[in-house]
Amino acid sequence: MTFIANFYEWAVENTALAILVAFFAILLLAIAFALAPFMAKAALVGLFFVGVIYMVVEFMFN
Repeated sequence: MTFIANFYEWAVENTALAILVAFFAILLLAIAFALAPFMAKAALVGLFFVGVIYMVVEFMFN
């Protein structure tokens, strides 16, 4: 978790990179929903992590 925190702290200084990270988070969410009929738990875990990533980004930028 420390690595993720340091990565976002560094990403804040690089807006383009932060946008790229957000894009991959959305991509992960899309994959999670695509697999939902087969792996409901995996989709929920993916949604949770996307939510955490979103909150971290919001906190860093505000």
